[in-house]
Formats: sequence, C-alpha cells, structure tokens
Amino acid sequence: MYEPYASYTSESEYSSGSESGSESDGFEDVKDPRYEILRMPSNALKLKNDLSKAPGAPWDDSKNVSSLENYDYIAPPRTTKTSLFSMKSINRDKNVYPTPYNFQLKLPRVYKNITKFQLVQLSFPNNSNGVTASNLFISSLVQDMLNNGIPVDCIDTCISITTCTPAANTVGMYEFGRINGVGQSLLTTVSVPDGFYTNSQLADELTFQSSSTPPLNIISYPQFRDAFINTRDISVLFNEPGDNFYSKTGRRINKPTKDAIMNTYYTQQHINGLNEITDRSAFVAYYYPILKELLATGMAEPFLQNYTEIHERVLGIFEGLDSQFYYTVCQEYQGALDTFRKHLTFELRPINSYSWKYNDNEKRFTTIHNQIHLSIQRDISKQYQTVTNRELALASLNPVLFTTLKNNSIAYSAIYKHLETNLSTVLGRYALVSDYKYGGGEQHITQESTFNMTDLHADSDFTNMFEYRSSIGGIYGNYEGTIMNFRNFLDYHSTLSTYYTIVQNTNNTINCVNKSIAMNHHMYVSTKYTNVLPQRIIDTRAYTSNQSLPVSFVTSAQAYVPGMAAIGAPNPSDPNASDPNASDPNASDPNPLTDLSGLIDLTSATDRLTNIMAASTPSSVCSTLCCTYINKMLTKWYSTLPVNSVIGTLTYRLGLVNIAPNQYNIVSTILSYNTSGALNFLMQINDEQGFNNMDIAMNENYSVGNDTTGQIKLVAAKILMGNVGDSGVSQTLIQNPSIFENTLGKLDRLNIKIYYDDPSLTPAWLYLPFQYDVNEWNATFQIDEEVGFINQADNWPLVPSIPIPKNPNELSYIYLSKKEKK
Repeated sequence: MYEPYASYTSESEYSSGSESGSESDGFEDVKDPRYEILRMPSNALKLKNDLSKAPGAPWDDSKNVSSLENYDYIAPPRTTKTSLFSMKSINRDKNVYPTPYNFQLKLPRVYKNITKFQLVQLSFPNNSNGVTASNLFISSLVQDMLNNGIPVDCIDTCISITTCTPAANTVGMYEFGRINGVGQSLLTTVSVPDGFYTNSQLADELTFQSSSTPPLNIISYPQFRDAFINTRDISVLFNEPGDNFYSKTGRRINKPTKDAIMNTYYTQQHINGLNEITDRSAFVAYYYPILKELLATGMAEPFLQNYTEIHERVLGIFEGLDSQFYYTVCQEYQGALDTFRKHLTFELRPINSYSWKYNDNEKRFTTIHNQIHLSIQRDISKQYQTVTNRELALASLNPVLFTTLKNNSIAYSAIYKHLETNLSTVLGRYALVSDYKYGGGEQHITQESTFNMTDLHADSDFTNMFEYRSSIGGIYGNYEGTIMNFRNFLDYHSTLSTYYTIVQNTNNTINCVNKSIAMNHHMYVSTKYTNVLPQRIIDTRAYTSNQSLPVSFVTSAQAYVPGMAAIGAPNPSDPNASDPNASDPNASDPNPLTDLSGLIDLTSATDRLTNIMAASTPSSVCSTLCCTYINKMLTKWYSTLPVNSVIGTLTYRLGLVNIAPNQYNIVSTILSYNTSGALNFLMQINDEQGFNNMDIAMNENYSVGNDTTGQIKLVAAKILMGNVGDSGVSQTLIQNPSIFENTLGKLDRLNIKIYYDDPSLTPAWLYLPFQYDVNEWNATFQIDEEVGFINQADNWPLVPSIPIPKNPNELSYIYLSKKEKK
C-alpha cells in the first residue's frame, strides 16, 4: 500500500515527550485559567484575582482585554537559520543499500520550514570506466567456502575454483575445436586486473593479458625430474616467452625472456648454489611455482591448512629449493597442485594471439586474432630446429650442407627433366611413340614399344640428331641452365643416365632427412599439445602455418572457470551449427550428477554425495559440485538485482552481449562491436520534494514524433568528471539551488540516486553489481530554515502577555496589538 511521505517524528512525539517530563511550572497546559483570555475575553476582569495568584510572569493590568474588537493578531518576525549537513555515502546501511549510487540517509534532526536547499561541497570518484569486480567476488567466495567447508575428496578437483572470475572483468571464449576432458567445448578466459580503465586503456590491457605467456611448460614431473637432475637445466620447466608475461604475484613484463619468467619464482643463482640436485630440490623446483601462483589468487585459504604460515613463507622471502617446509607443503597438496598447474600452462589458456583496439571516433572495440600464440610458435619452431639438427647429424650433414644439397637438387632435377623431355620429343616424332619416361639403365620405354640404347645409337639417322651444343636445365625458369656439348646419342644417353642417378640419390637423401624430421617433430607436437591444439590441427599438421582458430565469445555466464563448460556451450564436433535452438531445451539430462543442483551447502548432504560418487567418478562429481557451488552463490548475489545489471560486465562494455555463444564464424577473426561508456554523473535527491530543478534533453527522433523527449525537473545536480583522471576525484558540479517561497514543512531524510549522463541516463547502481570502498563519495549540504525571531525593537515586550505553554505546538505565539486609527 502506498504510504505518503512522513518524517520519523510527529506531533504526538512532542506531546508524549512533554507529558513525560519531570519538571513542572504549576500549570496544566490549556486548562490554565489564563488561556480563557483567548477563549472568552469578556471574563478577563473576573479572572484577574485568580491570575494574580498563578506562578509565572506577573499580570499586566494595562493589557487587560475584555474584547478582541479593534485588535489584530500579528505574526512574530521571522529570520533564516543556516545549517550545514555533512555526509558520506559509506554512512548508509550497506545491508539495505549495498551501492553508493542509490541509498537513503536519515538526517540528524528534523529540519522545518525550509527556504533553501543546495549542495555546497562534493568529492566524487571517477569510476565510470572502472573494472573492479574480483576482490569482492573472491573474498565472498572464499568466506562462503570457509563457512561450509570443502569435502576432502574434492579438494584436488575443486582447486580450479581459485581461477574463477566474474563477468564484470572477464571475457569468456571458445576457440574452435578445443575440448575439455569430458568432450565439451573448452572454456578459456581473458581477465583484466582490478583497476580503472578508459576504453583505450582497457583495449591495451586486454591485449596485454590475452598475449600473456603462461609461465609453465607442459611437462610431467618424472620428465622434469629426469632432465633437471641429470643436466641441471631448469629451462625445460618454463614456456618460451611471448609478447608479455603477467603473474598473479604482481609481476608484469613486456617482451620477457625465459630467465625473466623463471626469476618470478627463483633465480639461476639458487640453482647454482646447490651442490647436488636431489629428488627433494627437483620436487620443490617443479611444484613451488604452482604453489606460489595458487596463493597469489587469494582464494586458496579453504584448501590449505595452516594457511597463514604457508602464505607468509611462500609469498615472502624465498627459502631455497632445499627447503624442508616447501617440500612438506608441496608433497601434502601435490594432487591439488597438479590440477591447478593446468591453469598455468596452455592447457587452459587461450592459444590465439589477440590484439584489441579502440576507435574513439566510432566508439568501437576491435579484436584481431589471426595467428597462434607467439610462445607456441617459438616452441614449435625451436623444436623443429632441434630435430632438424639431430637428423642432419645422423646423415653426416649440417644445415649449410643440407641447404646446398637442396639447392643443387633443383639444378639436377631441372637438367635431368630437360634431357628427358628432349628425348621424348625426338622419339615421338622419329618412331611415332608416346608417353616416354626414362627409368634408368639402357632401356627407353614408351607406351608402344621399348628401345635399347645400343640399337638407337646404331641408327645413324637417329644418333646424328644428337650432335649439338645447347643450354640444358632452364625449362622451368628456376635454374639458368648449363651449356652441354653432345657428339651422338651415346653421349646424350650417358649424360641422361648420370643425372638420373644423381637426382635419385639426392632426392632420396633429402626425402629421408625431411621424413625423419617431420615424423619426429610431429610426434613432439602431437604428444605435447594433444590437450592444447584441436585434433584436426594436429592431424593435418596445420600448426606449421601458425594459423589461428575461429573464436566464439561466451556472454551468458555470470562467472567463468577455465576448463569448465558454460551453459549454451557449442558442440565442438559441429562447427557449422548456427541454430541456437537446435537442441531441445526441455530435454531431460541423463547425467545423474545433476542431482547435485539441489544441495544447499557442501556438507549437508553426505549420504546423497556418497551415493552419487558410488555411481560415478569422484572427479566428475566434484567438478559438478564445484560448479553448483559457484552458481548457488552467484544466484544469491544476483537474485535481487535488476535484469539489466549486466551492463556492468566487461562483455557489455566490449559490445558482446548480443553474440550467440554457439556460433563459430571465421569472420570473427576481425570483430567489431559497439561499446558503451559514460563520463559525467547526474544526482537526483528526494524526487517527491522539489529538490530537482534541472531539466534534461533526451535523444529526439522525428521519424517517431515531433514532441519533446526531454525530462523536466529530473535531477538536482550534474557532476563533471572531465580531466579528472582515471582514478581522480571530482569536486565540480552544476546545480540550481532549491528555493521555497512557501517553506518546505519538514525534511528528515535524503534519498539519493546517481545516474550516468549518457543517452539512456543509465542508473549507476546497475552498472556494477559489486561495490568497493573506492566508489564511496562524500558531500556537504546547506539547509536554510525560517524561524521566529523575538526582538523588543519590533514591539515585542520581554514580559509575555500569557505564559508559554509546555508544548509550543499547542498554541502559536500570539501578540495582540491595537489597530491604528485611520
């Protein structure tokens, strides 16, 4: 039911307060006989004796009034009392008003008879382009996990939750053909750190993050242990450097080297200081970088016992590869670290190289992904060179000799083919035969017959045709040719046979080397990148061209965990699927794991969890349980938010909200989408009390109508954010102070709403569903009140004509003054 605006005090409160007072002046409010002077002036003389006995001010005989005729009531003089009210948005009750852009504050007292209201000071942060979402998400998720607990059997699997990021600062994507362990499209993400970004800065940061090289190479611990103990070479543990490197530990490097990546965790000096590489030091060298990155996410506390000590000693001063503490911790959580390691390799990272640009004139983001990640390119190229050198050495060659051999093979083949072609032409015309091709030896075979070299030489007419001098080998244009002299067919046959043998031997050597190189290199790529590259890319060896994969952006999720499938995931086996409604959304899910969706928390349904685990693999149960857990918490967060709260997400800012997540398109190599942005803010205050005096122009469309689209008296002030900086604070505003000719009766609270000054006047409280202290602001308001002013110069005596009531609201202050005669 609608309730009219009312202050939190009322006249009854004043009455109750006065009646409960302990002090008394001897009067009984309006029952005092002196009040009869106002009710029945004719009884004034009769009451004189009674009034003289009453306590309080003495009776003034000159003021006796027997009739109100010829008297007027004169209102007391009025003046203005100015008050300043200072407030901070953080003063609100955050449980009721979580956002600093839409809240209510009660004033310290009831302000009455207000004549003027204005904003005199403001400090407002510039966060219209801020991407600050993960801190609150991480802290809430960690706290919830701590409260409910993680099943021990699920720790190794659920550790992937630590890589979960919300949609507010994350872009999810499917790279065509990549699948996870259960055959679903592999979800990868690009997430930007918390901060404030203009659109251009956001494009640069997206480029940096998407091109960042995962630190760790795809290598198992036994493989690394064997190589490290025997060669002391730590480099096999880390990826080849790409364009950039970023670590959750806070390290950012442009154009990194492999040593720079390794130095994020330990240095070569730490390795050189070891007299011997033992199993323990190898174990720590392998698992310590994983543990450090896991702790740097800020979400590992629910999974680790003695978290505080581990956090301090791992992220603090490095204790060495021979540290017993590091070895014990890594050994205790080896399973969880093995699971989390995939997030530090290309197994769960994007493999395309992405470049993001922002066009300020078009207000448009563009992303280009036309090649595979530079780190993968360098690794594949480096391994190819290693295999090549090994195979050349086995063939008693080196790269220079092999290159020379291939160049000579071109000349040999051109000469041989030229000789064969000439002989084919002569035989065809002389003996009327066709399809000649020399196969070595003394026989010259055609489709119709076979000729012997001796017989052809014995034919004087035939052999004389081969007495000439010519340039041989230039028929293809890739070799200039060689001058040759022939005396007869015997010379010609001998030359043809010699070059045939040379070409066969040279090509056989080259083909053997190339075949061995290709086989061993392909074995390396197919073994190492089997969980990284799509199988079709590996089978066709398309990785040699460094071609990128088509990309489908994911826009329907509220949070992303790399490696886990999202709702509406495209079918990786059907790249041409374009109908988002192709599958039946009402079809039942035969997977028994969906029974986990009803779990309220992680520990309350032990029997159900045990039964489900008995019917399925524990890892799949835990994965489903972890996803259900995240969805439960997100549902709790988003259940009270408006639908259009999505406008705060990174996908919205990039213009990706309308892209169907199950459509792959090679055209997506170059993507262009509109973006949204706002700079200034608009403040609305108590829209029911007339504080909003600013009119706003809105977009017009004459094809729809010629009427005005503007808004009248919509906001109270406009907050200017120009030239403030990415994280500065604005103290500049435009307003029209509210002046009330007929005073505003009461003011006891402020309802404040902040909007973006964009074409849609987007509510700022819907922009980001997560709020931080950096968004908080403060202001000072001036409130002018009209109050009574008693002054003797205005003919108001010091002695009142009647006593002042206990409750001033019972009777207005009245002074009786005689009319002037005209």
